[in-house]
Amino acid sequence: MKREFQVWAAIRNWLWVAAFVFSGLVVTVRSADAQAVPLSATAAGQPSNTSYVISANDLIRFEIYKEPDLTTETRVDQDGTVSLPLVKMVRVGGRSISEAREAVRELYEKDFLVAAHVNIVVVQSSQTNKVVMLKAKQRFTILGQVKKPGNHEIPEGEKMTIVQAIANAEGFTGIANTKSVTVLRNVNGKIEKFDLDVKAMMTDSKAKPFEIKPGDTIDVRQTVF
Repeated sequence: MKREFQVWAAIRNWLWVAAFVFSGLVVTVRSADAQAVPLSATAAGQPSNTSYVISANDLIRFEIYKEPDLTTETRVDQDGTVSLPLVKMVRVGGRSISEAREAVRELYEKDFLVAAHVNIVVVQSSQTNKVVMLKAKQRFTILGQVKKPGNHEIPEGEKMTIVQAIANAEGFTGIANTKSVTVLRNVNGKIEKFDLDVKAMMTDSKAKPFEIKPGDTIDVRQTVF
């Protein structure tokens, strides 16, 4: 049963990637963009985003990208655990959001999903007993010859270059064309295309970095032998 689930998930992921490549269209996942990122600061000095440490009685929403049936909103038990679909009990209390996200990702990828893109949202913090202010997520999409294609997040308040974006996707595959990476960007309703030599940016300290913007689609093609 587990093997069948993995095969089905892999086929669906590759069909999704193929749809991007062959259609030539920039697809913006509006529903994902409209969702919230984990925890914005509500007071001076309060931890924010992925540095927030989850506590008992926090109301948490767990989301797995492209797996709506696995979305769960639950309170953290006194022992720091939550119950999630398929993977059952997971300890998240005492962990930062980034640590909890990694723990959940590993559990889903161990037996059920090929690539689990996990998002954790603090809906209500037990520390303030107030619903946390949420902000829109800033995402970009990377397709093709990287080790972890799909949607990725630009951390709040930070800038991300194309080199960092590739690293965020766990790097190029062995057959990636690193000298010709395409970035598609919607500017006032028109699609702009940038052809970038990422290899030069990685090896030449004088090369001008290219900043990734929310909504960008990065296409890493295969080297032509």
